[in-house]
Amino acid sequence: MKQVAYARYFQRRFVWILITLSAFVLLAGSLRGTITALPPIIEEIQRDLGLSSAEAGLVTSIPVFCFGFFTPFTALILRKIRLNRAVCLGLAIVILGAVLRSLGMAWSLFVGTCVIGIGTTCSNLVVTMLIGRDFRHRAGIMTAVYSTMIDLMIAASTAFSFPLVAYVGWRGAAGVWGVGPALIALVACLAIYPLNRPGIRPFFARRAGWTIHADDSVVTDGPAKASEIYRWPMAWLMAFAFAVNTFCYFGVAAWLPKILADMLEMGPNDAGFAASIYHIVGVAAPLSMMAVQKMIRAQTSTILTLVSLSWLLMPIGMLLLPGGWALWSACGGLGQGAFFSITFTLVIERTTNMAQTRTLSALVQSIGYGFGALGPWVLGRMYDMTANWLWPFILLTVLTGSLVVISQIVARSTSTPKPQ
Repeated sequence: MKQVAYARYFQRRFVWILITLSAFVLLAGSLRGTITALPPIIEEIQRDLGLSSAEAGLVTSIPVFCFGFFTPFTALILRKIRLNRAVCLGLAIVILGAVLRSLGMAWSLFVGTCVIGIGTTCSNLVVTMLIGRDFRHRAGIMTAVYSTMIDLMIAASTAFSFPLVAYVGWRGAAGVWGVGPALIALVACLAIYPLNRPGIRPFFARRAGWTIHADDSVVTDGPAKASEIYRWPMAWLMAFAFAVNTFCYFGVAAWLPKILADMLEMGPNDAGFAASIYHIVGVAAPLSMMAVQKMIRAQTSTILTLVSLSWLLMPIGMLLLPGGWALWSACGGLGQGAFFSITFTLVIERTTNMAQTRTLSALVQSIGYGFGALGPWVLGRMYDMTANWLWPFILLTVLTGSLVVISQIVARSTSTPKPQ
């Protein structure tokens, strides 16, 4: 009888863990498709609403600026809200913004896009905090899953938004990608992270290493202050490294098709297809590098060396041997995809409670996305001034080269935030 009871217990537990992981995957997958569905159909929107090129460009830039600007304020709000409620709040805001954006008026397009940016900003922080709370013992693999789901949804929404326009128009296409994934994720998260439950479930707490009291309560937060993070040099180095990675990622993603068309005289369709290598490899990079680390039992510093050197090879290769564009695009995709995942793994592993994780994640994201949003503009401006891609690639070489040094300092450091 006892064996049967234990079997049933572990069977129920396995099913519950599987459901929880599924909810997490849905949450992670809902964070970018809403945003990246718009660029492929922006010309349709521009024609329908009579927008100028500058206004159309602003629509695609608003969410990234929201990531940078609203992250500190969102972190302050999350200090007052239980994490389970914050999960659903972020998704609900995204759904509201997606509905507004799909109304088909210029003002609703801009307001809705801004609301989506705010909701996604909240969810960006929430996902990192969830990993730090529920999956701290598996931070590396869960952060890799998070990063992979983001890239998969970016690829899917970019590929299928335009075909949807022929059937449901741009409003319907924007609505499908805006409301659909977020609504599915919200339903799943309401079941797994109910609004009336204060914190982590005990069986996750045991695996994550949190202390469980006699009444089954778990304390994951602490009396940490933001100044503990702000006075910690490694926090600023992490933020700078993420900012450089984000700047290079957005800059290369925005201009790679044109770079290939200019340097190799490719047609627009061929250049767009060729540039997809950068994104496809980025999708596989987080989990691939995690598998490599497990296979060779490498330290984080070793993996970061491989990743940052791969990033560095991209601009150097395009400068010296542009004919090898496929290899250099793959190197850039590996670098940007894996670096994102490793950064937030370090954010979780180097903090000791949820308050520190929230503050450090907010610092890294606010600086990273704020600086990263300038990438397309800076590279485009340099090209306009020089009429070639030499100086943009020199800048990318300097920035990715700095990642090689900074990543080693961060990975090899054993320091932690010191309480006052």
